[in-house]
Amino acid sequence: MREVRVREAQAEDAAQMAMISGEAMTSAWKADDFLGALSNPQAKVWVAEEKNVLGYCVLYYAADEGEIPSIAVDAGARGCGIGRALMTALVAECRQTGIDRLFLEVRCSNEAAHRLYERFGFLVAGTRRNFYNHPVEDADVMVASL
Repeated sequence: MREVRVREAQAEDAAQMAMISGEAMTSAWKADDFLGALSNPQAKVWVAEEKNVLGYCVLYYAADEGEIPSIAVDAGARGCGIGRALMTALVAECRQTGIDRLFLEVRCSNEAAHRLYERFGFLVAGTRRNFYNHPVEDADVMVASL
């Protein structure tokens, strides 16, 4: 596992987060999307970094529920524990602030992501047919009770 620091994201991180999102996803978030999340009082955004941002995670929340609309790790840093570090920070924040259920969608074929989320107690609750484009693929809806 790499030694990374997880911290709350700042506006100056938006371009790096957008670059990672663009490499990782077909429906990538742009820098403006991250800036919107950073200015949203019902959102939290974290980055994992060494010298540069290597990954990020976004949480939207209301009352006692949260949703993870975007999480990604730089392609060159995958498999090194960065996703786990980000999820650890996110779950700790949720427990501290009274969020006790989390939701996310993930490509059905993304086995590495499924394994990561299952480590944090996520279970498949349903499927959204044809949710993703390029290629068209179903999404598993996953939920965790904290």
